[in-house]
Amino acid sequence: MTRGLMEAFGVPEDEAKTVARISGGDFVKARDIIGNSEEKQYFNQMFVNFMRYSYKGQLGEISNWVDELAVLPKERLKNLLLYCIAILRESYIANYDIADLVYATPAENNFIDKFKPFVNDRNVESMVEEFSLALAHIEQNGNIRLVLFDMAIKISSWFRISNKLV
Repeated sequence: MTRGLMEAFGVPEDEAKTVARISGGDFVKARDIIGNSEEKQYFNQMFVNFMRYSYKGQLGEISNWVDELAVLPKERLKNLLLYCIAILRESYIANYDIADLVYATPAENNFIDKFKPFVNDRNVESMVEEFSLALAHIEQNGNIRLVLFDMAIKISSWFRISNKLV
């Protein structure tokens, strides 16, 4: 599979190995992962920025982040929220140091390695719940700016609560 991905898409060996593992050996899924790499990079950057702003409690930056996302097409925004939930899962699982259970690209793993100490039993479920609730409200045509800003404030507060308990 790795060799096939390298030949078909001209990707480096390490990327081909990662994509083969993430796709579970499904060539069509692997093709989609490689084809969506630009969008995945965008999602990753938006998630990284959001987590940094939330952790630091930077309301002005959070507001700018919300404004940037509010103009995205609804389906793309929903995909971003699903991506955020997935990265939270990977970050939480990474705390157990079982690399075979973490399904992330090398770029995502770079962030996850730094972020995982901040995702723990005290906050992960609540953060995933907030992303899921925002996703549900957006699907029900809720005001995107209000939904995202509310989610951001709650997630930011979870960082503060869980870190004070450490």
